[in-house]
Amino acid sequence: MIFWTIQNKAVLEQLKTNGIYFPDFSQSGYLAENNKLAPLYSHILHAMNTINSVSVSEQTGKGVVFCFSGFDQQNNQSLETIDQFVTFIRNNHAPIESLWKHLTSNPDNVLLQVNFDEMFFNPLLIDINDFQYLMPPVLTFPPFGENDEREIKAAIAMGQYHEPTFPSNIVQAHLPYLQADDIVKYYELS
Repeated sequence: MIFWTIQNKAVLEQLKTNGIYFPDFSQSGYLAENNKLAPLYSHILHAMNTINSVSVSEQTGKGVVFCFSGFDQQNNQSLETIDQFVTFIRNNHAPIESLWKHLTSNPDNVLLQVNFDEMFFNPLLIDINDFQYLMPPVLTFPPFGENDEREIKAAIAMGQYHEPTFPSNIVQAHLPYLQADDIVKYYELS
């Protein structure tokens, strides 16, 4: 399965040195700046660990790698090349405009193309609009209804894709780690 993720170059260094990178929410600068996200991140982490049988240890089960799914649902097309992914993001930029600006503004960040091919792995796919809806403060206004928060969280907990109320065509995915062998290529964001 192809995924795309923006990571700091320090992650690349860890991959070079150790061959593997284990995310840890307690080390996340973004989460430290936005601590109101902690319950949502914890919910995703708990679902990831439970559904994928990830044991919590000194290294594993302490965070997830946030990714973009390498699939364009609207056009039923895999996003396997940088050109396909960039075109897809340009065509669907509205829901992630501020996030993309934030991620790409750091000159130490790079875009990683990841081929994560684990058998029986569930990346907890969620439409980016559903994820953003769950970000505090959760405000229910059309097109979202009073049951959407509960239904989206329940779908995450069960590892099911929630049919989005307000589809963005951008699907967020989550990985428990990155291995050097899974990195197809990295791209500078300049």
